[in-house]
Formats: sequence, structure tokens, C-alpha cells
Amino acid sequence: MFQESSGYKAFSDRCTATYKAIGPMLHARQRNVIRQFSHWAEAFGMPITCTEGWCSWFYVDHPDLDWGWLLEYSERAIEDAIEFGFWGVTPHNYVQPQFELWKNVRWHRRINERFLAS
Repeated sequence: MFQESSGYKAFSDRCTATYKAIGPMLHARQRNVIRQFSHWAEAFGMPITCTEGWCSWFYVDHPDLDWGWLLEYSERAIEDAIEFGFWGVTPHNYVQPQFELWKNVRWHRRINERFLAS
């Protein structure tokens, strides 16, 4: 277990600032990759799913971490998955019960209902 936790807020602030500054560019790059995989799957007649989230791998549970940018980015990725015909998707890398974000039932239900209705 980490004893020193002063870096979490600074890391969170950097993530949020980066998302605000270049989020659209990161999203455009990711959309292009999603589009390419979608075309590949279509060409081979295969279903396409994603079992990994499309956001940070470096967040852990800590009260100084702001999850807002990650959830917003994940929602964009879900919309892209819908647009490009994904059969299944993982909205982010923190959907397991050991993460506090798991308790955000309203957000997960809304995202899952949106995907399943597509």
C-alpha cells in the first residue's frame, strides 16, 4: 500500500488539464483506430467487441482523483462503438467491483442502456 499520496491530486490535475487541452485530438485519433478495426471486422464478416476500456490505465481509487474527464471520454468512446457497429464494449478500465467507481450505478446503467438500445 502506498504511504505517500500527495502526488494523486497533481496527477489528477494534469490529466484533467490534458483532457481539456487536447481531448478532441485524442478522441479523433482514437476514432480513427476504432474506424479501422470496424472496417477490418466488416471485411472479414466478424463481430467486433472491445474488452478493454478506452481511457487511462493509471488511475486507482483515491479521493484526490477526479473521474469526471475519464467518464466523459468513456461516453464518447461508447458513442463511437455504437456508430461503428460494435457488438460489445467495456466503457473504461475501472468497472470491476474493487473500484469505487463501480458504485456509480446510475452512470453505468445509463451507458449500458444506451449501448444495448443501439
